[in-house]
Amino acid sequence: MFPRHLLMAYPNGYRIESALNPHMRDAEGRLKVVDFAKALKEWEALRALYTSLGLNVHVIEAKPEWPDMVFCANQTFPFLDSAEKPAVVLSHMRSDTRKGEVPLFEKWARESGLRVHELKSSEGFEGSGDAIWDFDSMRVIGGYGFRTDQGVYAELASLIKCEVIPVELHDERFYHLDTCFLTLGKSRAAYVQEAFTPDGLSALKNAFQTLIRIPLNEAIDHFAGNAFCPDGENVVLQKGASQFVASLREAGLCVHEVETREYIKAGGSVFCMKQQLWMRA
Repeated sequence: MFPRHLLMAYPNGYRIESALNPHMRDAEGRLKVVDFAKALKEWEALRALYTSLGLNVHVIEAKPEWPDMVFCANQTFPFLDSAEKPAVVLSHMRSDTRKGEVPLFEKWARESGLRVHELKSSEGFEGSGDAIWDFDSMRVIGGYGFRTDQGVYAELASLIKCEVIPVELHDERFYHLDTCFLTLGKSRAAYVQEAFTPDGLSALKNAFQTLIRIPLNEAIDHFAGNAFCPDGENVVLQKGASQFVASLREAGLCVHEVETREYIKAGGSVFCMKQQLWMRA
């Protein structure tokens, strides 16, 4: 059930204008500065890697007035509706500086033949940044606490006709679930233990047969918790997380290390920079 289509946003206008998360400021409290030439090379290399893994990569042009649009896991949540048709749920972005991204993704989805759904709730919901599919079991792990509200998951579960397992985040460095958790297929997942409340950890342990721990220092220094496993066999992540890489290889997974330092400055890496979608053939 792993979808074979990815959406990426060409990073027009990518920059850091305000601090939406703790990663966007340096040790002196100043906003970090993006080297756009490096950022573009990183984006192109990541797209090429996804293509080499046999994934169909679609591209939407980011608009310069929305500097975070490149992080396209956040604006929608993909699912197959009751008629088995590809669909997305639109997000309710927490920050006013990102709300304008959602209509652009809605337009792309409609033009691409996806069915579009909106939540009735006005609560916060940031798409696949917090709601992450376990494709083998067709369940969703739903992070909440910073950008997405817990209450939204009852409505989401009713809409997508799948179980949603809410897990609470409590460390603002891990403001989205995708910064500290990823599914790996075969009832396996990886997680940053320090990012979750005790109840959140308990929910994860009950949901998966195997949990691989991501060291806290690698989650902070290399954004290792924002890795991406598109197919249950390959894992893509930022270079440098040696302990986590060793654990993944020991579990039989093929690891692909990439450079995303310019995006880590804004609090995102490989998972944030794509949306995994079902699409019509």
